[in-house]
Amino acid sequence: MRHKNPIWLLPALGMLAAIAAWLALPAPRLALLLEEGQLLENLTVWAWGAAVLVLLALAVLRPGGRATALALALVSLLFAARELDLHKDLTGTSVLRVSWYLKGPFTAAHALSLAVLAAFAAALLYLVWRHGRTLWRRWRQGEPAAAATVAFLATLVLSKLLDRTASVLAEDFGLPLSLSAAVLVQGWEEVLELVLPLVAAVAAAQQLWRPHKQTPGARAGRSSA
Repeated sequence: MRHKNPIWLLPALGMLAAIAAWLALPAPRLALLLEEGQLLENLTVWAWGAAVLVLLALAVLRPGGRATALALALVSLLFAARELDLHKDLTGTSVLRVSWYLKGPFTAAHALSLAVLAAFAAALLYLVWRHGRTLWRRWRQGEPAAAATVAFLATLVLSKLLDRTASVLAEDFGLPLSLSAAVLVQGWEEVLELVLPLVAAVAAAQQLWRPHKQTPGARAGRSSA
């Protein structure tokens, strides 16, 4: 099993950069940079937008992988919308909160939220059906696209764990983090969220641009031609 894909360096370097910023800046100042609507979140939104453009370009340039590229573009677009908190602007809460759909009359906002969730679920199910079944085998074989996909999933999971760390420690264990520690954890989370679209774009490009293996019969036919 060979894993020499440098894609793993992106989240690692991101976390090291967060540590460097934490050491160089006072905690209150760094906390301001990490707030919603500030530099890092804006960069993340732009990165997801760039990933969408890359995926749309791949859909045009690689017709054989068009469905995959379009599904990934849709998922990336919804990640960007989430970073902008558009779901909260629409609903005032999380679109995953079942009670929101059951309270009061069914409105256009409810219908739009359900349509977006259905599209997101359909895109994810297609990607799992199309590529998920062979992901583990391809990753063990050291395939770059599979390694980049695993790096994306690992980065996503780690960012979500970091997002919940401070609240879980404070609410469930009575161990609130100091401002300095909380800022470091938040810095890691925000940097990993910034790295996600970069890893996603690389994984998609490697997946859709990988050469197709020829069968022995096809190679023999070509050599005899």
